[in-house]
Amino acid sequence: MTRRHYSLTLRLVLIFALLAFALLATLGVALYRELERELIMRDDAALIYRADQLRNLLNDSNTLELIRTKPELFQNMMGNRESVLSIAAPGQTPLLLVNPANIELPAVKPVPKDHALNLADVQHLQGLNGVPFATVAVSIDSGDLGSLQLTTGRLMTERTAVLASYRLSVYILASIAALVLALVGYLLM
Repeated sequence: MTRRHYSLTLRLVLIFALLAFALLATLGVALYRELERELIMRDDAALIYRADQLRNLLNDSNTLELIRTKPELFQNMMGNRESVLSIAAPGQTPLLLVNPANIELPAVKPVPKDHALNLADVQHLQGLNGVPFATVAVSIDSGDLGSLQLTTGRLMTERTAVLASYRLSVYILASIAALVLALVGYLLM
């Protein structure tokens, strides 16, 4: 009779542990999705802000002179190796290309120059090694060179690493909690 008692106890403890893991993992996944959504919005807003800054700087200015005399200004605005900036006449070789990681820039239809940028204007593409790439392109009126296309983008390596770490933490913590709850359940039975 004791064998059956342990068998029933063991089954109840396993069911309790699996339910605990499932509930905690589900909660963790829901929180993960919310974190992912917030990080994407933050990154997209930063990209839009950068494009707006550059568009305001280059609209109706002597763009060619600015590119020739201050290329480091544009490099400093990018901030890291994962950011890309291209200023070009449509279908032409870029007048300025800041691309330290040699990321292949996709063809993106530019937003008209009188259009206020919003989150819907950011395009999300598959980047390198599964890391997402976000980009936005805008038309600018350079004055001296006429209409140009400014394209800026960024590989989202940091965001991908944060989300991977969070995802791993959710599963580790859910597993530990399930084991602790299983042990407590076994001791109580």
